[in-house]
Amino acid sequence: MISYFKNFFSSFKERKLSFKISFVLLILLWIFIMVITLVPLNYEMTTPGVYTKTTNDVYVVNGNNRGNVYTLGVYGKRKLTILESWLVKIDPKSDLEPYDPKTDMSDKEFNRFGTISHSISNINAIYVAFNTFKEKNPNQFKTHYNPYLPPEKVLDAEYKGLLVSALRKEYTGAIKTDDIITHLNGELITSFEQFLEKIRLHLKTNDNYKVTVIRNYNKENETSFEVTDMPVAKDDQRYLPYYLEDYIRLYRLEPLVLISQASSIGSSGGAMKALAIYDALHYQSITLGLNVVGTGTIDMHGNIHKIGGIRQKIITASDGDFDVFFVPKANYDEAKAEYDKIYEGKVGFDLVAVETFSDILEYFEAGEE
Repeated sequence: MISYFKNFFSSFKERKLSFKISFVLLILLWIFIMVITLVPLNYEMTTPGVYTKTTNDVYVVNGNNRGNVYTLGVYGKRKLTILESWLVKIDPKSDLEPYDPKTDMSDKEFNRFGTISHSISNINAIYVAFNTFKEKNPNQFKTHYNPYLPPEKVLDAEYKGLLVSALRKEYTGAIKTDDIITHLNGELITSFEQFLEKIRLHLKTNDNYKVTVIRNYNKENETSFEVTDMPVAKDDQRYLPYYLEDYIRLYRLEPLVLISQASSIGSSGGAMKALAIYDALHYQSITLGLNVVGTGTIDMHGNIHKIGGIRQKIITASDGDFDVFFVPKANYDEAKAEYDKIYEGKVGFDLVAVETFSDILEYFEAGEE
């Protein structure tokens, strides 16, 4: 190998100057290409994605699954190469944000968190759709299965506690991912809002508090311990050092709702899935024959919360043939700005801000009048 390089350099010296310059330039170009295509930067991108029928994810057995309600997804990637970051910067439809591996989740942690959030979102969508149907159609519901009665709607569910879906990077305490927090200082937890109200005092005073958790989803692994979990400061805000999700266990549904294996992550499809399930429970569609698209995570109370990537989701929806787009109220201003940029005074889909699942239903009820 050494002799090869000696021969190469000796022959290289004898070459013409033009050849030497060309050769050096090619080497530099090769190094440049390798650097911009392989060296990662601490940035993450969000680009427009696809719209998908909710029936691809949740399907009501023997229900009237009409397939006219869609969710939206965007594409994202972390640790971009230099070339990728340049391409994103010149693309008006994409966004580029800094990514800090010291404080932000790793790809593995983020995908796991997104998968858990996706599952919780599906459960919340089912729970809200069935409960709303029960409130509006009490005569078609029963709480216990009886094979000698005509088939009716059944919802048998139980609130289990707060599921720890992820830990913040800074956290080193005793609570673990997948723990289900059932009690705070011996008091039964009934919702995230109740837990937050009770724990705010401890986060201010840094006093110890006692939690009871179920570990590995096994009641036999229930344990109690004292913790002092300091809030995490970020962007002038104070946060819990772990991410919590209301966790509902569904024991029996009638009709059964099939949940397919997730092809995406995240909870932003929850509101539209709840609408699709609710619509499928009716003999006649409540969506007025409209092509419906939207976004927004939904909690067990039917509240619709802010999501990320709203600008790219508006762009994605503009490529489809939709009549109405439901957007969380907290995202409306950003969504409307992108909507106006796309349509420039022309008529597009209805862009409707919603805060609750009831707001979505009221839109269709108003259209029936």
